[in-house]
Amino acid sequence: MPFSQPMLEPKIIVDSPHHNAECPLWHPQEQCLYWTDIPQGKLFRYNLQTNTHSEIYSGEPVGGLTV
Repeated sequence: MPFSQPMLEPKIIVDSPHHNAECPLWHPQEQCLYWTDIPQGKLFRYNLQTNTHSEIYSGEPVGGLTV
């Protein structure tokens, strides 16, 4: 039986230089995507509803995240 749902095309939602962007985490209640730049010690958030992104932490290197 063939797959019935159409495939979605990937798109860039944040075009920003990162040393090592990783640990993407979707928060369903907030409708936000979080990710880290571990070596640079930064944490970012993309808000799907407003189509905006922001750096929400900058400091010591980040080892991971959870919400």
